[in-house]
Amino acid sequence: MYVAKIFGYDGYIEINAFLTGAFSIGIISGAYSTEVFRGAVQSINKGQFEASEVLGFKKKIYYYKVIIPQMLRLALPNISNVWQITLKDTSLISVTGLVEIMRMSYVAAGSTRDPLFFYSFAAVLYLFLTFLSMKLFNKLEKHYSRGY
Repeated sequence: MYVAKIFGYDGYIEINAFLTGAFSIGIISGAYSTEVFRGAVQSINKGQFEASEVLGFKKKIYYYKVIIPQMLRLALPNISNVWQITLKDTSLISVTGLVEIMRMSYVAAGSTRDPLFFYSFAAVLYLFLTFLSMKLFNKLEKHYSRGY
């Protein structure tokens, strides 16, 4: 509000809770993911880049055929960790007023006076989401680690 007054606006400003939450989690997750991919590309042997150039591959081709498969093999375990952190960080979205799993559990536990059931259900739901995503990442890791 203070910044808006500097520019001469005195009206009401409303920010969408979903956009705020999605934007904040996206920025944080994107920063972590970028560092994971940067580290994976830097860990690829420089000889791979040189060999692709010597063989006369175009830059686009040797990235898609040589560099990216090696990078994914190295980055997938770490991206899996970033995904798990992001999945669990979604419970913090309730701060923006958006209703999510933990907020619904809190409301339901308060209205029925049975917090154990609803918080246990939320924990099982998070465990299920984590389990499914880990299965997917394990399949991807197995696919990109063929031959190693």
